[in-house]
Amino acid sequence: GRTMWLRSSATLSGEGDDHAATEYQTIAERHDLAGAIDRSVIPGLLKTFVDTTHSALFETVRFMEPKAFVKEILIKQLNARVIVEGQTFRFGRERIGDLDTLRSLGAHEGLEVIGVPPVLVEQEVVSSTRIRQALRSGDIGSARDCLGRPPLLQGHVIRGDQLGGKLGFPTANLRVQEHILLPRSGIYLVHAQGTDVTANGLLYIGTRPTLEGGERRC
Repeated sequence: GRTMWLRSSATLSGEGDDHAATEYQTIAERHDLAGAIDRSVIPGLLKTFVDTTHSALFETVRFMEPKAFVKEILIKQLNARVIVEGQTFRFGRERIGDLDTLRSLGAHEGLEVIGVPPVLVEQEVVSSTRIRQALRSGDIGSARDCLGRPPLLQGHVIRGDQLGGKLGFPTANLRVQEHILLPRSGIYLVHAQGTDVTANGLLYIGTRPTLEGGERRC
């Protein structure tokens, strides 16, 4: 099926939400926000800012000692000379390495380490955990301010029950990967972009109680 990208700008209604018509920026994500979309498109999205990207599966590095991580990954594989990380950065087995560890190990390898102070919104640190919690709890203003942009929800158009077409309002059903965190159930104003369509529209995320459907769908 076709791939469709959706940018949400507002919610028209939400299950369990007393604030109808509240602006609702949605995000699709998995364990880290960078993994919200197919990894094949990440280089294209980042080309404005970086020359290339390198992806490493978490399972391949999670048990590495900090010293081994620096030497094998940063030095041998990436040939790094300067590393820029946030002050809360953790790495290595059981997250035992921090920014000071990286500086100490990097000094022996000729590696310069630059620590970036956290970004604050309303006097609180912005993090992927905070954004996830905001979306799940319906704190849309906080999520929007932390993201600083309308996030994307990506899915593949699949064949549905064609009930909308029978009523004169055909719809596009999206298959979204299971690891993606869908926003709170509701109806959203979206800007849809696909291989052969660009249009404003409505997105429903939720179950189908009148059709005895208990699974959340898009």
